Amino acid sequence: MIPENAREILEKALFEAGKVLLSHFGTSHKAKVKESISSVVTEADLASERTILKVLVDTPNPYNIITEESGYVSHGSEYTWVVDPLDGTSNFAAGLPWYGVIIALMWKGDPILAGMYIPVDQDVYLAELKKGARKNGVPIRTTPSSNLAEQLIAYSFDFSSDPA
Repeated sequence: MIPENAREILEKALFEAGKVLLSHFGTSHKAKVKESISSVVTEADLASERTILKVLVDTPNPYNIITEESGYVSHGSEYTWVVDPLDGTSNFAAGLPWYGVIIALMWKGDPILAGMYIPVDQDVYLAELKKGARKNGVPIRTTPSSNLAEQLIAYSFDFSSDPA
């Protein structure tokens, strides 16, 4: 179900986009507000997306692509790449290092492969259907405890005045 070269394409796109983001991080740039102050886009978003699109399209049989900034591009495939070229744009624009690149591959609407790259830490997270998830090649495990008091739970959100 997962195409033979999909993981290599995914990793190349993640790492190439990560290089682009690092080259923009900490430099003077303008953030453009999209829907609300917590939804912004920077030149780094667009440059990262261009880099990812080049990697994903420059393959013998490109898949459909959905990107945060450009929308949907059909290549008539059962497979679709879903791309967030800069997850954490607000952090990035504020000079905070908590951002990354996220790309997933869907097959007939179901996720089968996904990756996230955190360029500042050089951490890569990969997950494959029926193979679990890994951080830098090491399997990620959940804690064996079911006691909520023994769990670490983190939650984050951006404020928006939109009641929906």
